[in-house]
Formats: sequence, structure tokens, C-alpha cells
Amino acid sequence: MIYSSSSSILSPEAQFQYLQVKLPDLKKLTAPLVIALILFGLVFADIIRWVVISTSAIGFQEAQQKFYSLYPQWLRNNTSTWIMILMLVTAAILFQRERGKTGRSIVLKTLFIFSVILACWLLFTMM
Repeated sequence: MIYSSSSSILSPEAQFQYLQVKLPDLKKLTAPLVIALILFGLVFADIIRWVVISTSAIGFQEAQQKFYSLYPQWLRNNTSTWIMILMLVTAAILFQRERGKTGRSIVLKTLFIFSVILACWLLFTMM
């Protein structure tokens, strides 16, 4: 049973309203938030692609060759990693700025923290 603050049992209608989950308001999706989600999604998809390729390859060198063969010559080696780090930092800044404007502060804070962690991870894997 769900109890209110006055220790009385709530009616079934009140229980339903109490447990009801509010869906996000799509009108609150601003352009910077959409841009941040797209940037984060692109980098996350690239990381997922690296994991899939590296699990199917025999060794690290083979995985690296297969992964870099998907990119044009000018993006190979560290250039693509620097671009992904820049995309994650931009997404983190946009998530941080939009956090106070919308009602989804927990979600945006989580995405901000995850973006910073992924950017640091990519930076330190280059060293």
C-alpha cells in the first residue's frame, strides 16, 4: 500500500496518479540539445563499431587495420580520435548549458558526465 504523509491509505486513483510516469515534452527539445544528442550518438556509434570489430579480430593490429580501413586516408590514425574528442567536449558543454533550461536535469547531467568520461578515455588511449 502507498501511504500519504498523513499516514492514510490513498485511493486507487491517487495511487495511479502517484505512480504515473510523465513522458518527456518534445517541445522542450531545443536545437543545442538536439545537436548535443547527435554528436554524442555519432561518437557512441563509432565506439560500438570499434568494440564489434575488435572482438571479431584476432589481434590488436588486425583490429586497428580493419577499423581504420573504414575511414578515408586523411582521417586515419589520430585525426578521427581528435575529432571525436572535440565532438564529445562540445556535446558535454551543450548538455551542461541545457541542464538548467529543461526539466530533465538528471538525464542531462548523466549524459554530461558520460561525455566527459568518454572524452578523457579517448584522450588517454591516444597516449
